[in-house]
Amino acid sequence: MITEVLMLCFLLVLAQNLLFSGGYGISEVISTAVTKKRAIFCGLTSLCAIFLSILSYGAVSVVKLITDNIYIVYTAIMATAVVLYVIMLVILHILGAKKSTLNLLLLSAFNSAVLVIPFAVQSMHSGFIGSIFLAIGGAAGYSLAMLLVSEGIKRLNYSDMPKAFKGAPAVIIFIGILAMAFASFSGIPFSV
Repeated sequence: MITEVLMLCFLLVLAQNLLFSGGYGISEVISTAVTKKRAIFCGLTSLCAIFLSILSYGAVSVVKLITDNIYIVYTAIMATAVVLYVIMLVILHILGAKKSTLNLLLLSAFNSAVLVIPFAVQSMHSGFIGSIFLAIGGAAGYSLAMLLVSEGIKRLNYSDMPKAFKGAPAVIIFIGILAMAFASFSGIPFSV
C-alpha cells in the first residue's frame, strides 16, 4: 500500500513536470534554442541523461536483489534522479556557476527526455552497456532536436511570413511535424 502511494506521488510529480511546468519548459527550450545558452542546456541535459542512466542502473540492480516489485523499482529510479540533481547542484555551486545555469540544471535534470531513459532501459531489459548507449543516443537526439528547433525558429521568423505562422505556436506545430517525421522512420504504424 505504501509503495503504491509513493509511486502515485512520483507519477504526480512527473505529470506536474509534463503539464504545469511543461509550458515553461517548452518556452525555455524554444528561447534557449536561439541563444548561446543552448550549448549549456544541451550539455547539462546530456550529462544528466548519461549519469542518471548509470546511477539508476546500479540502484535498480541493487533493488532487484531485494524485490521485483515494479513500484519499488520505479521509486528507486525517481529517487536516483533526485540524488543526481542534488549532486550536480552541489558540484555547480562549488564551481561557482551562475544562477541562470542552476535554473537550466533544474530543467535539464527533470526533463522528460532525461527521465524516460531509465524507464526505457527497464522496459527493454537492456544491460549496462545498452543503458549507456541509450543515454548517449537520447542526449544526441535531444541536441539534434534543439538544433532543428533553432533552425526552425530562424526560418519561421522571416518578415514575409504571415503573422499567424510566427512565434511560439508555429514553433510548437513545427516541433510536432518533426516528431511525426522522425517517428515514421521507426516503421511503427500510427494508430488512430
